[in-house]
Amino acid sequence: MKDPHETKQDPFGHRTNPAHAERTKRIVEFLEDDAPFRRLLDVGCSEGLVTAHLAQLAAHTTGIDTSEVAIGRANGSKWKDEADFVVGDFVEYEPVRKFDLVVVAGMPHLFDDVPKFVDAVGRCMKKRGGRLLVSHVKSTSGGDGYLSRLEAAGMKAVRSGEFRAGGSEHSIHLMRLV
Repeated sequence: MKDPHETKQDPFGHRTNPAHAERTKRIVEFLEDDAPFRRLLDVGCSEGLVTAHLAQLAAHTTGIDTSEVAIGRANGSKWKDEADFVVGDFVEYEPVRKFDLVVVAGMPHLFDDVPKFVDAVGRCMKKRGGRLLVSHVKSTSGGDGYLSRLEAAGMKAVRSGEFRAGGSEHSIHLMRLV
């Protein structure tokens, strides 16, 4: 698959689309009661804008993305001091230290192989007290069907909610390993 970052800066409109700004705001608000986190991982961080907002919730924040171009832009951005950015595939990622919170927002393709995804979460997330936040546009993630698949694979929803952003319904779930 061709990297959309190679032909266009901010190909997903994180800086220009008000719906993305609203989604980011809602995710940060949802997590505020559970903050601060020691270590936070933003999966699919793209060029790092959402990661920079999430960084206000944690002492140390890391963003991971498969796009070398996007990570290059994140490392050259004004928010490069807010987080560390690494090129990599989350399902193959082997962190040096575990994370208190793993954030997966708007990445429904990661749920195509739920056991592999949950295995990656287990490698990256602290066993005691670690959390996973998943948030998706309901129409692009098959509704909340992924939630039951995550629960069947060993995750449990701790808190859930819904919000509207850009005219779309989003679901948001804070989960833990069982």
